[in-house]
Amino acid sequence: MATRSVSFNEKVYKLAIDEADGRHKTPLILSDSGYEGLMIRVTARSASWYCRFRKIFYRLGDVGVPEKHKPRKAGVIYSATAADEIASRVREMVKLGQDPSDYITARALGHTHEQASATAGSIVAGKQGAWKYEELVERYINDVVAKPTKTSKGKIRPPKARSISDVRMYLMYRTTEHMHGKLIRDITKADLEKARKDAADLGKKHPQRKVVTYVKTALTWAADMYGAESGLDDVAPWWLRVKAFDTSTEREEILAAGGSVPTLSAKDVARILFMAEKHRVFPGRTLAIPTKEVTIAALWWVALTAQRTHASLSLMVSRIEDQTATRGWHLVEWLPADVKSSRFHSLPISPEIYRRTIGRALAAADRRPGSQYVFPSPKAKAKGSGPDGPEVDKPVGDTLLNSLLLSMRGKKTLLRKGVVVPATGIDLLEGVPKFSPHKFRDALASGLTELELPGGAASAVLDHADAEREEDPESRQAKVTQDHYDRSHKLGLKNRALTEWADAVLGEYKKLLDAEKVRRFGSLVTTHNGRRRTLARIAPADHWLFDRHLPDLPGQRPVVSDPSKRTLYFWQLSRGVANDVRLDDPDIDDELADVG
Repeated sequence: MATRSVSFNEKVYKLAIDEADGRHKTPLILSDSGYEGLMIRVTARSASWYCRFRKIFYRLGDVGVPEKHKPRKAGVIYSATAADEIASRVREMVKLGQDPSDYITARALGHTHEQASATAGSIVAGKQGAWKYEELVERYINDVVAKPTKTSKGKIRPPKARSISDVRMYLMYRTTEHMHGKLIRDITKADLEKARKDAADLGKKHPQRKVVTYVKTALTWAADMYGAESGLDDVAPWWLRVKAFDTSTEREEILAAGGSVPTLSAKDVARILFMAEKHRVFPGRTLAIPTKEVTIAALWWVALTAQRTHASLSLMVSRIEDQTATRGWHLVEWLPADVKSSRFHSLPISPEIYRRTIGRALAAADRRPGSQYVFPSPKAKAKGSGPDGPEVDKPVGDTLLNSLLLSMRGKKTLLRKGVVVPATGIDLLEGVPKFSPHKFRDALASGLTELELPGGAASAVLDHADAEREEDPESRQAKVTQDHYDRSHKLGLKNRALTEWADAVLGEYKKLLDAEKVRRFGSLVTTHNGRRRTLARIAPADHWLFDRHLPDLPGQRPVVSDPSKRTLYFWQLSRGVANDVRLDDPDIDDELADVG
């Protein structure tokens, strides 16, 4: 190995590069007495900076010659000063017992000392099992969100499936994809700010707020509880300085402009239900796929009971008790984990509400059989399992009704040959205020006020906290009694409120039905015999106009289906005495004509 003593300068650097042309069978070492341990090593095909310390040689990077108007390359060292700075950092790390190889690799990638130190630390942390972003998400959900929580008053609240789904959705939101696969110690303030901005640019206000909130909360938990294990032990909590954009709600903007926020009336709700029944296939749509019976039943259920969408659609069959024989209603219950309030919640619904909602869904021909849910998803394959994967029993999705309402507005997009195009459908709800399924709650509250029901009626139905009861200790029941034994939950008041609200909606709905019947079948349908004539002739698609698509009410007149009894029935009908039976057979046109 040949050694030359030189004075490091650009001429020497150029000489080293020129001599790396294959002429040296053994390495040539160029050293400068002014730089201890620093050298240029020239081999047959390369010229590199090296540092020798404690009998070990560390390669620092390639030798380069600076050229005007040309950018400098990462990993190339253009001066002895720069090489000596890296060498001194290497010596410090070796003295501390650290392996400098990861640091040198980071410097070769063009990182500054600070960046290279962080990168080296991340490499070490990664080898020691520091968490990546996806692991943070899973650990936070499994260890915090999916575990029971204890309130300040010592009450244990079970985890909610809705909360777990919500946290997972926004921690893994599409605008966080640039953070996926990263060690959480390497995620920066700029990364979270980008996720926030991209979410806000989607045109929605809530996602950016939830992304920021959930990421900050998860990082704080990891740093506080598993600092060393997660890799955040020596990372400053930069995320605490990131704030969500302060955006106003549409309601606040309307009120600030001096306007009023429109509320759905019973008439509006009736029209929504009527148009959903009438237009099973929406006009202007390319695909003539009728709305499923379970979907329509779900819309009626949310409209007449005004429960939150997730709780409404995840209702289980086992939590419905038929009390019509004793109390005149069906009792529907939710466990604390099913509802936002985290309390037991129950609704006593009238037979009429039951048959238009739950009864209809359970009797639907398109309902997936054997499901434990009242409104089951028609497709229940395990996520990622493909068309042949195992089936998983689950309710319809929370976005079902939003999708239905978009279609009714003519705004739902279509997929044509892999390209998403806006639909050009007709707005079936023109004149109805802009609304989401959640607005049915406001409609019920306003409707009950107009019906002059007690103020607590709406709160009881909507599962809102009773502020007066919470603030007055003397009127507060013992916790054990309230939560475990007092199951009435103002059932009488709830039943009255729900029945009167349903009556108001159904009264408006009947007006629309009657007008449609006259338009379709003429004024004859308004008479007793005319209605019976019409019933015998209508197609199954029109059965909804006469509620023939609904299950029977308890005590409803029996169906006449036995041919041997028809003659007697029509003889009675012609004399107005056949009031103990109802006609439900489409194959009797001739007999009805005879009666007429």
